[in-house]
Amino acid sequence: MAKDYLTSYMKQRAGLATNRQAELCYEAILEEIGIALASGEKVVLRPFGTFSVRKRAARTGRNPSTGAAVPIPPRTAAVFSPGEDLRRAAEAVGKGKASLWLESREALRTAAAQFEDLRSAAAGMLRDPGAISREARAAYDRNKKQVEDLMESARYKLDLLRRGGADALGELRKGFDAAFGELKKAVTKAGKKL
Repeated sequence: MAKDYLTSYMKQRAGLATNRQAELCYEAILEEIGIALASGEKVVLRPFGTFSVRKRAARTGRNPSTGAAVPIPPRTAAVFSPGEDLRRAAEAVGKGKASLWLESREALRTAAAQFEDLRSAAAGMLRDPGAISREARAAYDRNKKQVEDLMESARYKLDLLRRGGADALGELRKGFDAAFGELKKAVTKAGKKL
């Protein structure tokens, strides 16, 4: 993978207008990481990993050809420690399950976007007095705690999935099925009262 691929992906993923905009973002990120490391700061990119600077002490090495001792002066080196996501990706590749890991990451992105769309749409309808009937609003008010609990449960399950729990995907599906089932019942019930 090279800079061209990453900038092209950044353009597509972030919805940027041009490749040049993506390239400027890419360069700005790398420049800022370099500045932080030059200042001795850690750069933490959760859940990807952490860049930091370590001081290496002087030591004695060996010339591989002659076996003679060679003094190695002290130096400062940039180091990278992989985060949990990167470790999980490497483990998935090692176990031959890379495509499953990639599918779960894409499912997570899709679920998170759909969850946010649902939450925004519901909040918008509740703010607009004319968006739903009085009966539907009253049904919502009666069941507000249950709806909030279901939304919080779905948010929690998304968080579990973000942390890589394979079982979380099944739990998330069950949670969404339950939430949509309750929502369907409430809408049907409100529709019958109209």
